[in-house]
Amino acid sequence: MTRVLRAAFAVLIFVAANGAGTASAQWRDSLGTNWNNPGSALLGTMLNNRLLADAARKAPGNRKPSAPVGREPGARAGEDAGAEAPAMTFRPVAKNLMTHEIAQTLTNDPKAQRELTSAFEVYLKEFDDQARRDREPSYDVGRAAAFFVMVNYFAATLREPNDAQADGAQATFRAGLAESDTFARMNDRDRQKLYESLVILGSFPLHAATQSAQEGDRDQEKMFREFAAVLVKTLIGVPVGQIKLTKTGFRIEE
Repeated sequence: MTRVLRAAFAVLIFVAANGAGTASAQWRDSLGTNWNNPGSALLGTMLNNRLLADAARKAPGNRKPSAPVGREPGARAGEDAGAEAPAMTFRPVAKNLMTHEIAQTLTNDPKAQRELTSAFEVYLKEFDDQARRDREPSYDVGRAAAFFVMVNYFAATLREPNDAQADGAQATFRAGLAESDTFARMNDRDRQKLYESLVILGSFPLHAATQSAQEGDRDQEKMFREFAAVLVKTLIGVPVGQIKLTKTGFRIEE
C-alpha cells in the first residue's frame, strides 16, 4: 500500500474501531438530498483553484518538477525557532479551523454536522500522525494537495497509485506551490484552512464510499465515488479520466 493511501486507510481503521464517524443513514437522509453543490461550495470558495491547478500541471510529463521543498524529514513545525519558515508549511493558529465549517456546508442537519465534525477531527489527527510515522514534514500543504488528488483519484477510479506515483505527485505540488507568489503571500491561517480542507475532503469520500460498500449500499457508494471525481475536477480543472498515472507521478491529458 502506498504512503499516500496509508494515511487514508489509517483513518478508515481508526474510525471503524472507535465508532467516530457518520452513519450511512445520515449520509443518505442529509447529504443525499442536500449537497448544496459541494464541489463548488467547498473548493471554489475556500481554495485558490487556479493556484493548485497550476501546481498540478507541473506534474512529470507536463513539466519536470524541481526537487521537493520543505522541512527536513522528521522535523516538526516550531522546532527550528528563529529560522525562516519553509515554503510549504505553516504554524497552526488554532485547532481545527475547517471541521465544523465543512460539515455545515455538507448538511443542514445539526446531528449530522456534529458527527461529521467529529469524523473530520479524526481525519486531521490521523493525517498528522501518519506524517510523523513517515518522517515527513508536518503541516505540509504540498503533501496535503497530493493526498487530496491521489486519494480522490483512487476513490473515483479504484486505481491505486504506487509509491513512486504518490511521491511524484507530492514533489509536483511542492514545486508548484514553491513557485507561486500567491501561495507565498498566504498567511498561516489561510494555509491552515487550505491544508485542513484538502485533508478532510481527501479523506471523506473514500471513507463514505468504503462504508457504503461494506453495508451493501451500491447507490450511495456510487454517489460518493462521483463526489470524489467532482472534487478532483473542481481542484485541478480536468475530469479524473484525463489524469494518467506515470512512473514518477501523473500527467494531465488535454
